[in-house]
Amino acid sequence: MNEILQKMNTVCSELDSTEMFGEIVFLGIIERDNLDDAWDIVVGGSGVVRENRMSDMAKMIDVLRKVLENDLSFVAQIVLLESNQEFVLDMGLYLERNNINTGEVRDARLLSTRNKIKRMYVIKNNFNKNVLDQFEKDTRAQIELRKNTVVDQTPAF
Repeated sequence: MNEILQKMNTVCSELDSTEMFGEIVFLGIIERDNLDDAWDIVVGGSGVVRENRMSDMAKMIDVLRKVLENDLSFVAQIVLLESNQEFVLDMGLYLERNNINTGEVRDARLLSTRNKIKRMYVIKNNFNKNVLDQFEKDTRAQIELRKNTVVDQTPAF
C-alpha cells in the first residue's frame, strides 16, 4: 500500500502542476466494501465539468497509467466530481470536523449523504472553510426539514 500511496502523491502533483482539473480540493482512494483489494480513485476539482467527462476521464487514465506504470489492478473505478458536488463537500466537511488533513481514515460517516466509508486514504484535502461551513448549515437545515415534513400517504383514488 505504501508504494501505491507514494505513486498517488505523484499523481496529485501531476494534476496540480498541469491544472488539468482546475484546483483539486480532494483526492483520495476509497476501499470498496464489496470487492477485496479494490479501490475507487476519487477526484474533486473546480475544473471538472460534466460536459467534459469523457475527455477528462481519458486524461486521468493517461496520468494514472504513466505514474502507476500501467498497474491499475487495484482500481475499481475512477470518479471525477465537480468540487461543489454534495459528496465532495460532504467529504470535506467530515475531514475538517475531524481535523484530518491527509492519511488513512476508517469508518467515516458523512453528514448529508449518510454514506459510511469503511477505509480510505486522503491524498489531498484543500477545502475552503467558508464553503464547508455554508454547506453544513444548508445540509443541517435540509435534514431538519425532512424530519419535520409529514408525507401524506393517503391513497389517491
